[in-house]
Amino acid sequence: MSPVHPYIKILIVLFLFSGIPDQLVSQRNVQSFRGARSLSMGDIKAGLDGSDAIIHNFSNICNTDGHSAIIGSEQRFGLSELTAYFAGVHFNAGDSGHFGFSLASFGFTEYRESKIALAYARKLGKELAISIQFDYNQIRIDEFGSSGSFGFALGMNGTLPGQLQYAFVVANPEKIELAENTEARSFLQFGLMRKLNAQVRLFTELEKNIDEDLSIKLGAEYQISERLRLNFGFNTHPGSTAFGFAYSPDARILIEMAASYNNLLGLSPGISIKFR
Repeated sequence: MSPVHPYIKILIVLFLFSGIPDQLVSQRNVQSFRGARSLSMGDIKAGLDGSDAIIHNFSNICNTDGHSAIIGSEQRFGLSELTAYFAGVHFNAGDSGHFGFSLASFGFTEYRESKIALAYARKLGKELAISIQFDYNQIRIDEFGSSGSFGFALGMNGTLPGQLQYAFVVANPEKIELAENTEARSFLQFGLMRKLNAQVRLFTELEKNIDEDLSIKLGAEYQISERLRLNFGFNTHPGSTAFGFAYSPDARILIEMAASYNNLLGLSPGISIKFR
């Protein structure tokens, strides 16, 4: 199969994954900002703990001691025009709970999506934690101006018998319009995680975006040593395989690099740097 021209890639991505002006098609703004750990495991998000919880499921942050932060970037399908950036911080307020703040941006000069989010999480018991996140999403198209609106997400995580953990996220269950005929992303995510031993963790997740096919995700982490970890993953919608690694030069910093491969659109590399 001959390579897909870069400009054709951009059009395909915008039609499949973004809000398009109503002159073209009625669609939703569905860009998903993800860290390298999520990218390396087929877009798994709901069950990721540590700094990843700042941008995915904030309820998981309740298992993190101290404060933490994350910055990162992903280049969708090898195109600089489809680059996503994000940054987030987490403050542990002890018995008062956990607070988070994050920023994200995606796109290029003529088309850009951005997001600002505030989150709060706390434990309700030894085995249950919940979170709520409020965000402001904006979409800007050069010839059509910009528009935005507020949204929210609820998160939960807990423990089941047999060392099985679960996590759940629901975002914008009610219709929220960013602009005319352009809606904010609405989805449900349910994940299960199991630690097989000191080295291996397995993840699975179901994600349902409104009006889209169910996505089934599988992921695994293999801790080679105290400083090095390998990740693998698969996602059925869209069909993609993923891999990555994490390296910790010291106890406070973790550097993660990952890539996801789509048969039609190619490779999407990403990087995250975490501070704790």
